Amino acid sequence: PGKGGEIHLGLPVFDTVKEAVEETGANASVMYVPAPYVKNAVKEAVEAELDLTVCIADGVPLKDMLEIKAILQGSKTKLIGPNTPGIITPGQARLGIFPENIHSAGNIGVVSRSSTLTYEAVLETARAGKGQSTVVGLGDDMLIGIDFVDVLKLFHEDKNTKAIVLIGQHGGTFEETAAAYYKTMKNEKLRLNKYIASTGFCSRRKADEYIEAGKVSVNGTKVTELGFIIKSKDKVTINGEIIKPKNLTYIKYYKPAGYITTMSDEKGRKTIYDILPEEVQNLKPVGRLDKDSTGLLIMTNDGDFINELAHPSVKVPKVYRVCATGKLTLNDLVLMEKGIEIEKDKIAYALARIVDFEGKNSVLEIMLYQGLNRQIRKMLDILGHPVISLKRVSFGPVDLSGLKKGQFKYLKPKQIQEIKNYLKKLNKNNSK
Repeated sequence: PGKGGEIHLGLPVFDTVKEAVEETGANASVMYVPAPYVKNAVKEAVEAELDLTVCIADGVPLKDMLEIKAILQGSKTKLIGPNTPGIITPGQARLGIFPENIHSAGNIGVVSRSSTLTYEAVLETARAGKGQSTVVGLGDDMLIGIDFVDVLKLFHEDKNTKAIVLIGQHGGTFEETAAAYYKTMKNEKLRLNKYIASTGFCSRRKADEYIEAGKVSVNGTKVTELGFIIKSKDKVTINGEIIKPKNLTYIKYYKPAGYITTMSDEKGRKTIYDILPEEVQNLKPVGRLDKDSTGLLIMTNDGDFINELAHPSVKVPKVYRVCATGKLTLNDLVLMEKGIEIEKDKIAYALARIVDFEGKNSVLEIMLYQGLNRQIRKMLDILGHPVISLKRVSFGPVDLSGLKKGQFKYLKPKQIQEIKNYLKKLNKNNSK
């Protein structure tokens, strides 16, 4: 006050925060005043209708902080601090005393009650090549302005923040409150490719291809960034066609022989969609069974789920009941396990056991981790034991129980969760 109108370091000086806002359009401030003067500084920020103010000073009297929180209540102004290094979005903006040279732009949001550990988190995320989207020091004092929950909400709305590092401090219940809130968050980040897959339009991998090809727009703007985050109200189009979330449906279906597993066939052959009830005509199968094979098909409009179950890297076991001509020997089973070249440079593997002999024929139980076209038929043909009948009896944790040929059953949410947990376990084991 009293210095208004002067120029310092090439910048104008104002008598009040309100004057500065009116003159420059500023929407945030940093307070470098001593602790006893913080309350008045906050009053000025609120009166000027700033969006944000940062308090560097430490040791603000508790009585003053109680009054400050009352002043802030109902206003548009948010307070970071006191006793904080401030806030920084690397390469864009900084309010406070964070050293710019140790920060690097990236996708990790950092929010902390400990100044020292904040710097450690910044250094480690930079070393890992991740960088930071925004770093927020909440402040080390007992009473502070915004808290973990406020910042978690903002990070989840920020498209550049892909992960969050939260650092607590001894004393208080800030961390417990944040953990309880995070556990119940409903506004979880939704990646564009996952959203597209969830509509049943295509798998997540195919969605990535559409995005990279520039065929996807969000709110009228073309998006080519993989990992782009969208909000629930965003309008997504692919090649100009609006796509919307669908109610996800999952069924298990007992396919009869004589039908191919496609939506249509250029040769005019019958498909499973000729006999499926209309209510599930929009569902797609996870994998296929050839025309002469029978048994289990899992079907859904969840493209992401299809990709997870069918992806070759996951190696979901599929079990088949097979009747083959002639009597297989132990040597035949060993050859199947070691691998048989069914086409040039294409090796097929299978785990098989002899269940029974029916006259001159063999009844086998065969487990596959691959999904090659007509794999079992080609392997047994090479061994000299052509397939008479082939039925898939299980796909991962799902089996044919409760079904007759041509029937289907809806899979319940609990069953879907069990399948997803099963897939997570498989992925974990495969990564070892």
